[in-house]
Amino acid sequence: MDVADVPTYEIGSGGPLRRMERALHVARDDPRDPTRRALIAVAIAYLPILAVGIGWRIVAGRWSDTFVELLPHMRVLVTLPLLILAESFISLMASEAGRYLVEAELIAPERREAHGAVVARTSRLRDSAGVEGGLAAVALVSIVVLPALTRSAEPVVRWSLLPSIFLYRFLLLRLIWRWCLWAVYLRRLSRLPLSLHHLHPDRVAGLEPLSGPSAAFGTVVMAVGCSLAAGWGDRMRFEGISLAVLPREIGVYVALALLAATAPLASFSGLLLAERRRGLRVYGAFANRYAGAFEHECMQQSGHESLGASSIQALNDLGGSFERVEAIRMLLLPRAVLVAVVAGALVPMLPLALADAGFAEALLRVGEAIF
Repeated sequence: MDVADVPTYEIGSGGPLRRMERALHVARDDPRDPTRRALIAVAIAYLPILAVGIGWRIVAGRWSDTFVELLPHMRVLVTLPLLILAESFISLMASEAGRYLVEAELIAPERREAHGAVVARTSRLRDSAGVEGGLAAVALVSIVVLPALTRSAEPVVRWSLLPSIFLYRFLLLRLIWRWCLWAVYLRRLSRLPLSLHHLHPDRVAGLEPLSGPSAAFGTVVMAVGCSLAAGWGDRMRFEGISLAVLPREIGVYVALALLAATAPLASFSGLLLAERRRGLRVYGAFANRYAGAFEHECMQQSGHESLGASSIQALNDLGGSFERVEAIRMLLLPRAVLVAVVAGALVPMLPLALADAGFAEALLRVGEAIF
């Protein structure tokens, strides 16, 4: 079987929504798919808000309270596009991880059929119309149970928010479900016989490329963080709260984001522990035999005979190999994942910090002084 023919699990493919997008020629399996999908989602969600907002301005002579809030605009113009782009980004990284499994021969040729079965089983769950319909139902019910947070009491204004709230919650639930399926796929993958190498320079036995989707998950964290920051910004504007009361909420969000991004990688901790123990045993035994032979042969030579002896360099190389085995990490948690997730959680909070510090007012005063 050619490498190109080996199936890989793709997070963003399949499902009723994707089939509908293809039928409507929104999704055409080209690089512009995410942009088209994002623009259409923004149009569906934002046109009711704009129409009601402008109409309210004409009829009542003022903007509605909802229209001057940050959250409705941030949710539509930033969060929705980011969620759609995040799905494509995570799917791309998952596909690259799947190709790496084959190209690096972590999955032996005789095990590719078993891996294909794992991909097929997980893909069936991803493509389930019942599950996706259930997620849409949950998103609809949540609108009643957890209505939009807005200061506006006018029914027509609240109704204008429903498309954006439904799209946001449905796309987020759908993405969370597919992320859970990625965790299921990795769990099933970890149970296959993988060709791991304890001397691999990535210090995780060659598994580091599988963490790519977790780093890409930082985009999801940023998308949700933008909505959280907008909601907290509205509270700072209209309720007069200070950023000093929010560190606990921000800390909880960062912790939850890290847990969600890294949980799928925990499936490999047992493999890494076993690989480290096996490597220490194998190289420890080999090093002991080599050191004994070295002492027996070289320590009895004269100083002149031992000069430039290749066995001394080999002993040093053996020490480096043993240290590499000792350095195998128990967690598949590269620094890039931590940086991407923490940055995704905290970057949306920077405008809040600047606003709380009076940065905007200071900037205006500087501008007035200059001009």
